[in-house]
Amino acid sequence: LQPATLTFHGVFGLRMSLDYASQSAGFTPFSIDGIERHSEQRSRYVAHLWKIPINWPAGEITFEAKGFEQRTRGKACLSSAGVLTPDERGDKSPNQQIHPIAGEPGSG
Repeated sequence: LQPATLTFHGVFGLRMSLDYASQSAGFTPFSIDGIERHSEQRSRYVAHLWKIPINWPAGEITFEAKGFEQRTRGKACLSSAGVLTPDERGDKSPNQQIHPIAGEPGSG
């Protein structure tokens, strides 16, 4: 695993639905279940629609974005748990390697 930052560009139509009211737990950070993307042909362009399902508490984040960029940061590590600790996620050394991934079709 390796920490990464995913940045969306040209975001609009943002909708967030998080149901903290029905949970008996206190207000804690939400937990992302995944990231989904699909495209729809519109009259003048192809729309890239994103959905981020939230598994705690129940909910989702949806939006349209023109593109995205993913940058790795910190050091890669092996983890049997499939998650990184806060210390492993927080490496912000000035010598980090950055590997951009273009989000627009045909850009790379």
